[in-house]
Amino acid sequence: MKACCGGSGPYHVDEKFCSEPGTTVCADPSKLINWDENHMTEAAYKLIAKGLVE
Repeated sequence: MKACCGGSGPYHVDEKFCSEPGTTVCADPSKLINWDENHMTEAAYKLIAKGLVE
């Protein structure tokens, strides 16, 4: 459940927003479901849509 974009800590989530200095972005968002502490990645939405259609 690690976020793709964020600060430090085991889940890559802290008080910083993704656009702030000191934050990092993962190399491949398709491997994670969380973009930041509030938003999911495209990969997550694909899994949700697939589950709804099946």
